[in-house]
Amino acid sequence: KPSATLIGSDSHTPTAGGMGSLAIGVGGLDVAAALAGHPFYLKMPKITGIRLTGKLRDWVSAKDVILYLLKELTVKGGVGKVFEYFGEGVKTLTVPERAVITNMGAELGLTTSIFPSDEVTRQFLKSQKREHEWKELKPDENYKDIYDEIIEIDLSELEPMIACPSSPDNVKKISEVEGREVKQVIIGSCTNSSYKDLAIVADVLKKNKVSEGVELNINPGSKQVIETLEREGLFRYIKDSKARICDAGCLGCIGMGQSPLPNTATLRTFNRNFKGRSGTKEDLNHLCSPAVAAASAINGKITDPRKLGDYPDIRLPEEFEVNDTNIIRPSGRSDIKRGELIAPLPLNQPLTESISGEVLIKTGDNITTDDIMPAGSRIIPLRSHIPRISEYVFHNIDRDFAKRAKEKKGGFIVGGENYGQGSSREHAALAPMYLGIKAVIARSFARIHKSNLINFGILPLEFVNKEDYDNTEKGDMLELENIISQLRENKNILIKDKKDEKKDIELRYSLSQREKEIIIAGGKLNYIKENSLNKTKQNPNTMTHKITLIPGDGTGPEIADAVRRCVEAAGVNVEWDVQEAGSDIMEKKGTPLPDEAIESIKKNKVALKGPITTPIGSGFRSVNVKLRQDLNLFACVRPCRYYPGVRSLLKRPEDVDIVIVRENTEDLYAGIEFEEGKEETKKLIEEIKNAADKGIREDSGISIKPISRHGSERIVRFAFDFARKNKRKKVTAVTKSNIMKFSDGLFQRVAEETAKEYPDIEFEHKLVDNMCMQLVQKPELYDVLVLPNLYGDIISDLCAGLVGGLGIAPGANIGEEYAVFEATHGSAPKYKGMNKVNPTALMLSAVMMLRHINEQEAAERLENAVRDVIKEGKNVTYDLARDNTPPVGTKEMADAIIAKLQD
Repeated sequence: KPSATLIGSDSHTPTAGGMGSLAIGVGGLDVAAALAGHPFYLKMPKITGIRLTGKLRDWVSAKDVILYLLKELTVKGGVGKVFEYFGEGVKTLTVPERAVITNMGAELGLTTSIFPSDEVTRQFLKSQKREHEWKELKPDENYKDIYDEIIEIDLSELEPMIACPSSPDNVKKISEVEGREVKQVIIGSCTNSSYKDLAIVADVLKKNKVSEGVELNINPGSKQVIETLEREGLFRYIKDSKARICDAGCLGCIGMGQSPLPNTATLRTFNRNFKGRSGTKEDLNHLCSPAVAAASAINGKITDPRKLGDYPDIRLPEEFEVNDTNIIRPSGRSDIKRGELIAPLPLNQPLTESISGEVLIKTGDNITTDDIMPAGSRIIPLRSHIPRISEYVFHNIDRDFAKRAKEKKGGFIVGGENYGQGSSREHAALAPMYLGIKAVIARSFARIHKSNLINFGILPLEFVNKEDYDNTEKGDMLELENIISQLRENKNILIKDKKDEKKDIELRYSLSQREKEIIIAGGKLNYIKENSLNKTKQNPNTMTHKITLIPGDGTGPEIADAVRRCVEAAGVNVEWDVQEAGSDIMEKKGTPLPDEAIESIKKNKVALKGPITTPIGSGFRSVNVKLRQDLNLFACVRPCRYYPGVRSLLKRPEDVDIVIVRENTEDLYAGIEFEEGKEETKKLIEEIKNAADKGIREDSGISIKPISRHGSERIVRFAFDFARKNKRKKVTAVTKSNIMKFSDGLFQRVAEETAKEYPDIEFEHKLVDNMCMQLVQKPELYDVLVLPNLYGDIISDLCAGLVGGLGIAPGANIGEEYAVFEATHGSAPKYKGMNKVNPTALMLSAVMMLRHINEQEAAERLENAVRDVIKEGKNVTYDLARDNTPPVGTKEMADAIIAKLQD
């Protein structure tokens, strides 16, 4: 759906980019790990803007757009990149047409491709009875400033294209190959099997017969496509053509049936035509649009569809047939039944300091995962039986490879450029691992396959010098020494060639620290297991956390008690060190902030604090400010996120997910003030007049606004680190630097300098007045905001108002050593003891605290329980109650949250 972020264990997962989803293809193990709660990591790709203008001419299709790009850029042209499509031409393409383009972005080597979500998207979702899931996702207007590069395509200039054997980038204009004899045509696959695709085919077959000697296969994209075609009266033309109609599936695309005769042309509307992928070793596999395929099927030779005459007027139906009866719903059970061919996954051994072995095979450039681990009707039925599957590694290239690897007890694979392109098939890493392959040495790697090699503990190494690749041969004996040491020291690895022991081959690698540790552990499963055990040892369920609890005053104690009970119900063992503070103990202690409270926080490092009122005459400007300054809690973190069920003035409050990072110790809150009429104030006014030649009235009060380079860099770096750790993509610095050029201007300059150290995080600067307007009009555009103190105070209340008010606004004050978690709102003394106020803000602050002390599961459970109670609306306080549902008290709302935790 629009604006969704997802990963899938198929390289063509980016098909969803046609809907405005950020959809990335990865290995199956990465998906399984994510489902188990482990994060997926990705190196930030470059962003290329593809500007579409004009409109496709008759008989020219979206398939021709992506084939054109493959012709121009090759199968390596998108490596390390994301393509974002924009421009006036976008609105002329339907969602299925956009999906064709994003689907085959995988053939360019792209990380993913994405289209905007616009009115066309909304209409498509409406036709699927899913209009409620539509979200607008527009391209940036200042596109020239945001993309790493821009490619211009005038759709009106394109013509029908065809990819000739045996690579998706061997693309020619249809006019260049027209007339070649065709024996087989297959229309369908995950690329071209939509309603419009097959409706065009039906229209062609309505007027023409399939040529004698041509086998026509139809692989519809879904049951929905067939049912809608039948409803519109079009499917009968396909049936009457004597075409072979199959169920939806990969089928011939991976050689599961539909294999062509050797050395005869087959036209397919698929996305890949690698040699032998069809199931026939000597195949002549062409890729084209449904229009080209249909025209060629009726003529028995490759045909330009423009010669068919008038283009059919095919429009998407206003409503598709929606029949989900055959979708298997989650059962809620986890019974696993393993047949003979469903075997447990074999695990690799940890990496050793030295590896020696023989070069078992040397390949050329653009070797595919189909070359490494073929699919097809003989191999796919083996399911997950890796010992038997491994017998087919490199089967179509070197049938003795598996036998040789077993005899030699493993060794090395040497590859050329773009090694492992194509399918995300992790068996292409898993099966070689099973055969004892410890390293693949290539000139470069395809993204997904490289990730799969890492996941299964195989070192992906690259030649530094091309000559070393040229001089390395099958049968060479290689030896790697001190591998782990060199990896951890970020040194290039030297490998000895035993045929010339005087010469070392220098190898490089592009691995994060985490990826190195995965390889050293022997693969991702071993790595996860090791880290889980270590975390259990360091932080077992029986571990007791010592936490300072300051209930506060006013309504603070009843809120704090409610939150305490919920934290304990979440399964966290806490030894609470309860400390008094606030107006209630002023008379007894002579101060609203006793030294014991400060010392408790210093001892325990973490505190949960209820709201506190600073009493008049206490000697404190603010208890909260005093606490932050004494403990050097320089970062105030205030998330603003909408929870369903809360009233909001926004039309789409669910789009708001902002975190304010506010500097806590400088700016006007440093407390450097001079009172009107005082002698020291008059003296300061005179000094300012002499130093700055600025006239200030003698009856003025003065506040000093110190902003230091140190303080600015510290808070900005905190914001960027927070964004990176929490997988957020953007940091916005907010100042009034156009007026206060030396204080706010310094903050802005430091932010801009620091941002360069975080190339994976988008950065921008906004003026505070403009920021307020932007947050009211387009809050969904913002992620992490970093601000000096005063602006942060104002903006955090503004953002809280966007999502429903201070009652759901949590906060944290964090320093180098200590962290204090508190609600954003005040103590509301007029409601003291009435069991009336909303505990949500402090409850969500406790969620932040649990994450801080690495109780992630408990934090998730508590937040979900709070969310569920608010959403149901049956057991909420007066400010959250809606319709005619009577409100409950603070204690009763906490009871409802506890009940959710105990479900």
